[in-house]
Amino acid sequence: MPCTAHGFTHSGRAHVAPGMTPDARWAVKLICALLLGGMAVGSGRLQAADSLSYTVSWLGIPVVEVTVAKVENAAGFQQEYRARTRRWFDPIYAVDNRYRIWLDANSGYPQRYEKEVRERRHSNHSWVQYELAARRISYASGEQRPWPEPTHNLFSALVWIERHPWTVAETRRLLVEVEGVIWALAAHCTEQLSAARKGGPLFIVEARFEGQVAGSPVLVESDIVARLLPGEGHEIRLGIDPVARRYNWIEFGSPPFLVRAKLNLAPLRP
Repeated sequence: MPCTAHGFTHSGRAHVAPGMTPDARWAVKLICALLLGGMAVGSGRLQAADSLSYTVSWLGIPVVEVTVAKVENAAGFQQEYRARTRRWFDPIYAVDNRYRIWLDANSGYPQRYEKEVRERRHSNHSWVQYELAARRISYASGEQRPWPEPTHNLFSALVWIERHPWTVAETRRLLVEVEGVIWALAAHCTEQLSAARKGGPLFIVEARFEGQVAGSPVLVESDIVARLLPGEGHEIRLGIDPVARRYNWIEFGSPPFLVRAKLNLAPLRP
């Protein structure tokens, strides 16, 4: 079934994959990833037509604020994500990270991705250029690799899942490139919550990394989220508002090591 939101017309293969809960050790690492990751884009801030704010909590304690700025027009679709630790956590591990993604207006595939990582004493800036016509991915290091279309990167995959017209029990399979490594990702819609239920109307989708397909890392040192989020059996649970076409919440891990990002009704200060 094609995805037609914003003209995104590609589709994944239908396949129902069994769920797998990441072990506690991975969940702890992912918690650290959310606490420690940080970046800022060198080409300047996005002047957004739409902006969302999320609070990331661990064990019910707010630790990170994430803002998402969006711009879309006939030329394409652009998003910028900024993650900042709350001030009380800065002495432990200060973060100020920004990720930016440009997507093709018709296919939804990435055109360019930028990130600047600032994690405590570590900082770096990198970018990736996706050339669909040439079937090529170019990295800031100067390295070029074949682009096995159709392949997303991590952020364009999240946008695709957010905008797909889901039906219950439907599963879509995507290829996702994360800093040189291509992963198989299965996204399965488990249920739909009605408006009468808390948090409805929502589609609940579980996105699971099934394993590496090809490639190898291109960066010696990267942000900790990109290193730890993908992994065989790692799963992300997503609550999607099909009307507003946005995530109301995102969860990683499992209790008691549960990380939850929840949409704020109004932007919060760190």
